[in-house]
Amino acid sequence: MIKRDVAELPVVVDVDEPLPDDPIKKIYHSVVFPPGYPIPQDLTSPVFLCSPPDTLPIEFPYILDPFQRRAIGALSIGHSVLVAAHTSAGKTTVAEYVIASALARNQRVVYTTPIKALSNQKYHDLKTAAYTNGSVGLMTGDSTLNRNAFVLVMTTEVLRNMLHQGAELLREIGHVIFDEVHYMRNSERGLVWEDCIAMVDSKIKFCFLSATVPNATEFAGWVASLHNIPVHVVYTQYRPVPLMHYICPVGGKGIHPICSSAEQNKLHQDNVKAAKSNLPYIGAAEAAKGEGPITSGHVSMKERNKAVTDTLHKVMRFLIGKDVFPIIIFAFGKKKCEVHASNFVKHYFGGKNSEGTEEDADEAFEAKNLLTPDQVRMVDAIFNAALESLPEDTQSLRPIVTIHQLLRRGVAIHHSGLLPWVKELIEILFVEGLVKILYATETFAMGLNLPARAIIFSEMKKFDGSTSRFITPGEYVQMAGRAGRRGIDSQGLSICLFNTVEECDSIVKVIQGTTEPLNSAYRLSFNSVLNLLQVESSSPEEVIKRSFLSFQQSFRLPRCLQAVQHLESDNDEDRQRINHTFSKSIDRLLQWSSSHPREPLFSSEVLAALKEQAIDFSATISEYLQISALQECLELDQINYVADARLLTSLVPGRIISAYADGIRLGWVIVIRRSTYLEEQYVDVLVPTWREALPPGYDKRSDQPMGFMNSRKMSQEKIDENSDVVLASLKGNGTYQAYVAMRVKRKEDEVTDPEPPTHKQVTSTKKEVQTTVDVMDVNDLVYESRSANEVSEDELHKYSFMDIVQPYALEERRLCNLIAPLNIEPYLLALLEAKDPDAALNTFLDKVGACIIRLPVSAITGISKKRLNSVPSDISNYNDRIATLALYARMFLQLLRAEDDPMRRTLDIVLTPFSLDDLADHGLTDEAQAAQLRLQGIRHMLRWDIKYRAFTEFFLARGEALDALFSDEGGFKTITDLLLCKALTVRRRDTKVGLFKAYIEEADKLVLEQELQNLKRFLRRESFLEQIEGGVDNVLTQKGRIACHISTANEVILTECLFDGSFASLPHPILAGVLTSLIGERSTTSKKLEIEPPLRQALGSLKALVNRLLADCVTEETSLELGCTTVEDIVSDSAAVIAFAWASGKTFEEVIDIDPTQFEGSIVRMFRRLINLVEQLMEAADILNDTRLKTRLESVHKAVFRDIVHVTSLYVVDEEDA
Repeated sequence: MIKRDVAELPVVVDVDEPLPDDPIKKIYHSVVFPPGYPIPQDLTSPVFLCSPPDTLPIEFPYILDPFQRRAIGALSIGHSVLVAAHTSAGKTTVAEYVIASALARNQRVVYTTPIKALSNQKYHDLKTAAYTNGSVGLMTGDSTLNRNAFVLVMTTEVLRNMLHQGAELLREIGHVIFDEVHYMRNSERGLVWEDCIAMVDSKIKFCFLSATVPNATEFAGWVASLHNIPVHVVYTQYRPVPLMHYICPVGGKGIHPICSSAEQNKLHQDNVKAAKSNLPYIGAAEAAKGEGPITSGHVSMKERNKAVTDTLHKVMRFLIGKDVFPIIIFAFGKKKCEVHASNFVKHYFGGKNSEGTEEDADEAFEAKNLLTPDQVRMVDAIFNAALESLPEDTQSLRPIVTIHQLLRRGVAIHHSGLLPWVKELIEILFVEGLVKILYATETFAMGLNLPARAIIFSEMKKFDGSTSRFITPGEYVQMAGRAGRRGIDSQGLSICLFNTVEECDSIVKVIQGTTEPLNSAYRLSFNSVLNLLQVESSSPEEVIKRSFLSFQQSFRLPRCLQAVQHLESDNDEDRQRINHTFSKSIDRLLQWSSSHPREPLFSSEVLAALKEQAIDFSATISEYLQISALQECLELDQINYVADARLLTSLVPGRIISAYADGIRLGWVIVIRRSTYLEEQYVDVLVPTWREALPPGYDKRSDQPMGFMNSRKMSQEKIDENSDVVLASLKGNGTYQAYVAMRVKRKEDEVTDPEPPTHKQVTSTKKEVQTTVDVMDVNDLVYESRSANEVSEDELHKYSFMDIVQPYALEERRLCNLIAPLNIEPYLLALLEAKDPDAALNTFLDKVGACIIRLPVSAITGISKKRLNSVPSDISNYNDRIATLALYARMFLQLLRAEDDPMRRTLDIVLTPFSLDDLADHGLTDEAQAAQLRLQGIRHMLRWDIKYRAFTEFFLARGEALDALFSDEGGFKTITDLLLCKALTVRRRDTKVGLFKAYIEEADKLVLEQELQNLKRFLRRESFLEQIEGGVDNVLTQKGRIACHISTANEVILTECLFDGSFASLPHPILAGVLTSLIGERSTTSKKLEIEPPLRQALGSLKALVNRLLADCVTEETSLELGCTTVEDIVSDSAAVIAFAWASGKTFEEVIDIDPTQFEGSIVRMFRRLINLVEQLMEAADILNDTRLKTRLESVHKAVFRDIVHVTSLYVVDEEDA
């Protein structure tokens, strides 16, 4: 069926593809037509059928899969195509057809890749392919080989530079293949991809190869609109080798299969629970001694790393024993890869554990050689042959000798910090089956065709340059997709290690999640704007309009409008259901109350009053949750206003305190002892829980904490509301305003009104919903299904406010193996109605267990004036813990029973907590008093405002009689769960509606309009642009034209240096150091380096210039470099010292010892970038006719481009430079 949105947008036609004989090979085919393009109305047209030609220009040694046939058919009729499929599905077949058909027509083809390593490997593969006849060239910046070949392999950066320069050879191109196009969403490189696709001549046809993305037709629509040609999207979920996903608890036993691609990743929840239950409670001995805190599942960082290492070794021994090879272990850090590899070699071949001690007897194993003697000889032969390509004095470098020793054991490392020669050697050996175990970073998964039998994730969180986060589903698929070799393995294995229950849940979400949309990462840069202003026929504004970013804004507008309609419609239905359910339930409760006057389970007067008000129940629930969110936010901040000294003196054994940590409210618990760790104060508390929730063996003799709660962070889920908005809403509440007015008039800050129950507290709030948004704010929302907004009963335990609003939801944590403190207050209140409360209490206590939790003092939210006087000094006996807990419960019951006023019958009142004034050493600040007043006012309002009080009565009502009354609805808990879930769902949708509406209002503005104006203003300020006669604005000056030739480093900084003449007077080693400081990696040891005085002086001048430019950037509201705000972010002393030493003639062995934090491969890559930069500056020197500077630059080039830096890729070692 043909779908038309608006006339200016492309039209998407979804083709009904027949189901293939093997249903797992089902394909999805869409044709995206540019606006105004004539669309065949007959769906049997060749445009839609896309049958491949009877005779192909290349003979494939296998039967084509359906998605390959359809893609080839689309290309054969002269259209472009986007092929989206999993790794190893066979996308390369489509590229091979493009190349062969172009060669048959005497056309040239460009094959682009995101990284040089992939370009080198692809060049090697195509060079040896029979159908190319060897007419293959390579252009990566490092190497230029056979540039006149019919097939040119290059990085996207090289293609972009050629397009900017109007290279002649591009006129002969018939097709461009973009491999791994999903990397276009990369924040650093995405701009390059968009520039290339936008600037390529529209006569050229495209072949895009991508991982699976949910918005493939959107990307195709952009290309179709740009180049006025239909683009076919051929998509398949087919995976030639099924992938089985496992999870493994760190410190636990076994690997647990949770889903398989062969079953559409259907989750086996029982196996997930079994894996969680295998998490140990380790490190307790150290914690009990005060040597380190523990958590449920792991301990301090040192212990955590040890547990990860030991678990990793166990998993690998298991796989080795089953002859599961090769194995790739992913770690997110170059150093981590090397440490893991070193530990494994010591452990496996030396019989040592992660601490270097002998293995225990029950852990003993017999190591076997990973390689046969013949394979070891093959490794040596390949290694020695490759060694011949290195200069003799670099053949004995430490990194090369070390890796040789690893390779002879069948173990290798692969990351960007290795010497390029080493990386390529490892790739070659991996292909030959001589690397059995490989430790790699995620760059190994970036397109390199090197599949394995099993993949292990040593961790699932990575630092992405700004924050530590879990990898995305798309990143996981890209790495895990390396598991399973087509034609060899029956299935691939992916094994993920996890440390905590929460981490396990997050990992399962990653595995089960859908890949992220292909979103634009387009941004403005000095280089792109200057180059665009250099061409008369183009402007930055026009290019921005042609960007994928701008297209997405237009393309998603109809979808956003539709989303708003759906969200508001769904909310209307849910609000009606909330009102109907609430009204019906209250009617039933009131009827029951009138017929059972002697069985009061709730205040019928309050519910009756609420009914008479005829309020909007849905809106009131939302208000209730918003105000309660602010209440908890203020409550958690109270402890910050208290002096530590006075606070600590009150934390004696037996003291009753309330606490909130790790998103969990512990309620009122007993202090056992206080301890200090790393200068932070902790308390061990005795916490009630259900006995069945305790870990196995916890009732043995021990006083060790069961868990460590290390922060006051909020729950996983929060209410989306800004505290300022909520505070503003309180101005309209008479109860709140009357209370505050009364308190302000009082001279003393003493609460005389009873404080309300704390079971109405909620988590703190998120950021205020924005009033203006850009396209990125809705990227993850626009493709969500409508069901993604639903909050289910199973999710209620994730919301910390449910601990109190509906305390019984807290018990659901037991199902997820989380620490589940038991809020005994509602049970004690129910016991007061029993005929024999004491006997009923004993029965209740038989089901209750006692656990010890360690938490920081900062997690305390209240301190009672009450304390138990009979806490045993030694609580290692579990029976003593239970006895202490029984005393605690009886004390609570007695206090509650002694309170005659039902409204004061709550632990927050009868335990008489200390006020802030009681705990503050020198009185409260104005800020503290204001916060305390707001909190007390909100508590008062929630207690006395009839509608909020009614909600408390309603949600806390419990009892067998109530469940019997609502048995036709599944029990009363089912009713309250439904209402809360619907209320939260409505809140979610309202937040999204706000985002979509703000987005729609902004949609008619030019994307990046303000950023472009700021950037131009800065360039005019620095004299890169000027206004000429006739009022023509933003014309490039000579500075601007020179800057267009510089792309390897910051063109503004370098152009300023060229024009102030500072470079020409520098000796070549110092010039090398100064230039490299702008392209090298930052180092944490820069302050410890010895910098020669002349180099220090030159760097000082450079830093002064950078400081001035940074200040100008602040003035013009732009940035000098992405994410850089200080001189240290831009200028690297470490890189300068290293380059200075190398250019002065030092050996590479000497150079790599200068800064131990810099990897040898990073240094070589840095020097090669320096060569590229020097060549660009030499062009600029020619334009400026500065022969002195060019001579200096030639000296730098000669001094740097030697030895290991000059070594050619092993993939192209037999070629001559064209």
